[in-house]
Amino acid sequence: MNTRAIGGLITGLAMVVMGGQAHAAIDGTIDCSGVSGCTLYAEAGFVNTPDGNEIYGWGFSDVAGKLRYPGPTIDATMGETVTVSLTNNLPDPDGAGPKGVDPVSIVFAGQTGVTYSVDGGTTFQPVVPALGATGHKESLTSMAPEAAAGQTVIYQFTPTRPGTYYYNSGTFQHKHVDMGLVGAMVIRSGLVSAGGSGRPLAYTTEDSAYDVEYLQFTSSIDPDQHRRVERGLDYEASAYQPNYFFVNGRNYPDTLSGANAFYLPNQPDSALLGIYPGERALFRTVNVDRLVHPMHHHANHARIVALNGHEMTSGFEPGRADLAVDRFSHATNSGQTVDSIFAWCDGGGDPFAAVPCADGGAAKFGWDVYGNDAAHPVPVVTPPAFDNPNIAFNYGEAYSGSPYLGKKGMLPGDVQSISINQHGEHYMVFHSHFEYELENAGQRPGGMLTVIMICMPGEACAGHDPLTNLPIQ
Repeated sequence: MNTRAIGGLITGLAMVVMGGQAHAAIDGTIDCSGVSGCTLYAEAGFVNTPDGNEIYGWGFSDVAGKLRYPGPTIDATMGETVTVSLTNNLPDPDGAGPKGVDPVSIVFAGQTGVTYSVDGGTTFQPVVPALGATGHKESLTSMAPEAAAGQTVIYQFTPTRPGTYYYNSGTFQHKHVDMGLVGAMVIRSGLVSAGGSGRPLAYTTEDSAYDVEYLQFTSSIDPDQHRRVERGLDYEASAYQPNYFFVNGRNYPDTLSGANAFYLPNQPDSALLGIYPGERALFRTVNVDRLVHPMHHHANHARIVALNGHEMTSGFEPGRADLAVDRFSHATNSGQTVDSIFAWCDGGGDPFAAVPCADGGAAKFGWDVYGNDAAHPVPVVTPPAFDNPNIAFNYGEAYSGSPYLGKKGMLPGDVQSISINQHGEHYMVFHSHFEYELENAGQRPGGMLTVIMICMPGEACAGHDPLTNLPIQ
């Protein structure tokens, strides 16, 4: 196995647990509100993978001359004007050859009333698909007005409903989406819980209230097709065969490193998740590529409260997402977004109750079979390595040595590992349930895999600064 994969797991977890940047909000957001809005650049560059590969790609960036994969998350509020200027900085793939620079556009999924300007914002017109000279639908060239090489087009709209969405190039979508011209978009409701907790509402009902939020942006890459584009050859969509799978633009174990990791200059967003017992975590899952990704989280089910920016409510129970469903896995289809609420309790209590994890007694952070006695020793018996008795155990780096949250202990003597666990936190895997998506070009473990940290109150966690006032009874 590549040494970076082993070292990346240990270094990545240690960096984050020991208190890297707190990111209670989603990493890599960009404010595009108002008439001045923001500027995105279509750029080319390289994406790094844990096996040492560099893959050529395109992407939307908020910094001219620098690739960003995926594009920054557009963060806006319902009812406020959003303005996005797009400048096309893509290179000419074959120099003086016949191809020329691809034009680029942006479509904003789930948004209506989008307008555009090509005169610097002086006049705006409704966005309509671009057709060829004949004007027939068979001559469709783009889903939105384009920016040619070196040119700028401005888009403007006012979101009318909250939710999790995405944006992508509307030109040559079979090629541009796969090449990386994609990004997430979060439209906030501006509402807070009426229950006194002050939690923001992702939508309009109390069922969408959350304490901390995370983006899980899933995608995949076929490096052979990207190499063809780099060399000025045709992109063969029918031959698409991805073997790299990403969460927030990273493959495991790079998914565990903190935001803005120095060795991932074009992939700044972390994919590590962290919560405290009783917290409601909002997972915003976005799938922009052509594959289905069945995302599965260990430790508890999640409650799906919205699909494609539509809250799971019938309207017959005011203030409730009465159509919400609990799932241990959710198959995120191509072009779909899923909003789910995840919480963790141990030793009883309902994580989705008004007062999470309340069971009439004290909060429990251990195993009920031992009466919740954190001082009670729990024997760990390691089986022999039947295939080769001379091989020593070398796993368990993330284990604290104790099954009790917030407690530290010694690893069994025959486990030849050094625990990097800092505060007795637990780690739960969150990954695609398609086995082939858990590798990096055939090397395992890798791909679409990350972890959820369960942290003891008062200690630093992946998602935010230490908390001491959790809603636990």
